[in-house]
Amino acid sequence: MKVEIFQFLKIIFLLELPIHEDFKKFKVARTNFEAVKNIQDLFPEMKVMGFELFKSDENKDDNTLHLDCCFQPVGNNLAIIAPSSFKNKSDIEYLENLFGKPNLFYLDDFEKNKMFSNVFSISTKVVVSDVRFIKLNNWLKQNNIFVEEINYSEISKMGGLFRCSTLPLKREK
Repeated sequence: MKVEIFQFLKIIFLLELPIHEDFKKFKVARTNFEAVKNIQDLFPEMKVMGFELFKSDENKDDNTLHLDCCFQPVGNNLAIIAPSSFKNKSDIEYLENLFGKPNLFYLDDFEKNKMFSNVFSISTKVVVSDVRFIKLNNWLKQNNIFVEEINYSEISKMGGLFRCSTLPLKREK
């Protein structure tokens, strides 16, 4: 299960909320209501949001494995979103209202399937992104985000990108 915590929003975003009965038939579906409840119990001061994403075991382009494959908050008020990954239009509208449409970078299906949303935020002002994501990187720069561009094309051939190859560490102060 992948959990994204954004202190500045006081919201925890989860994925794959199993609203429909067909959820259990997919090998790629992971998070369930029990997990959402556990996260709510762990972080009672935070709002926990679950989103139902499109799943497919047959066609990788119709599948959204993790939330960071279709949605990624960046900085303090920006986000990258692939609307075609969300089953419920109300989830997209919620994110549009939360961030504001001008603060969202909308991915088309090609960009979603090439995992453009899978950038790695080092801080609220610094992001690591693939050098091939020219339009996204330019948008981030226009929004005062420093973009460290690196060639990640070989790693992406294995089906993952930055968020899949990083290991957050808890550090003692």
